[in-house]
Amino acid sequence: MDLHSHYPDHFVVGIHDLQTGIELFEALTGIRAAVGGVHPHVGTCNALLSIGDRTYLEIIAPDPDADAARLIPQLKALFSDPLAGMQTLTPYLWAVGSRNLDATVASLAARDIHLSNPETGARRKPDGQSLEWRASFINEPVIEPTPFFIEWLDASIAPPNDAPKGCQLESFSLAGPKTDLLQTLTETLDLDIPIRFAPNPSIKITLNTPKGKAQLPLK
Repeated sequence: MDLHSHYPDHFVVGIHDLQTGIELFEALTGIRAAVGGVHPHVGTCNALLSIGDRTYLEIIAPDPDADAARLIPQLKALFSDPLAGMQTLTPYLWAVGSRNLDATVASLAARDIHLSNPETGARRKPDGQSLEWRASFINEPVIEPTPFFIEWLDASIAPPNDAPKGCQLESFSLAGPKTDLLQTLTETLDLDIPIRFAPNPSIKITLNTPKGKAQLPLK
C-alpha cells in the first residue's frame, strides 16, 4: 500500500457549546476558528481551522436547532450524544484520510478490522458550496480512541485548504485499553503514531501556535 495514501485528516474536539469552544481556542492559540456549518443527520455544528497541509481541527458541539426527525441514530450516538457533558475542549475522535476508501476497507478487513460500507456525506459551507465526502466507521472490533475514515470528493475545497491558518500540528498520541488493536490499525495503514496503554481512551494533541505550544485536552 502507498505509504502516503493514509494520513491524519482531522481531529474532532468536542464541547457543549460551539461559541464557548471558539472563544476558548482563540484564548489558547490566538487563532479564531471559522464557523463551518451544521451536520443535519448528526445534530451537530462545527468550527474549523487548518493545522497542516492535509490536516485540520474541528471544534464540534450540539446544534441547538437540529431537527430530531432527521438524525441518524448511529451518527448521533457517535458524535452528538457525548458532547453535552464536555465542559472544555476535549479531543475525542480522529479521522484517517484515505485516497481510496474502498481499498482501505479491504486492507483492514484482511486484518480482521471491519468497517462499514463507505457512504457519502455532505454539508453546505457558509459560502454556499457543497462539501462532500465518503466515510466509513469501524463496525468491530471496537477500537478506542475511535478513528473513522474519510475520503474527500474534492480535496481542493476541504477544510485544510480554506479554514483559518496559523496553527500547525506538532504531534499527537493515542492512549487506550486496546493497544494491540490500535497498533494493528496504524501499522496496516502505515501511520506512525505513539500509542500507550491507559484504562480510559484519550487523544493528546500538541500544536505550534502564535502563542507558543498548546496542548489539548485543556488541563
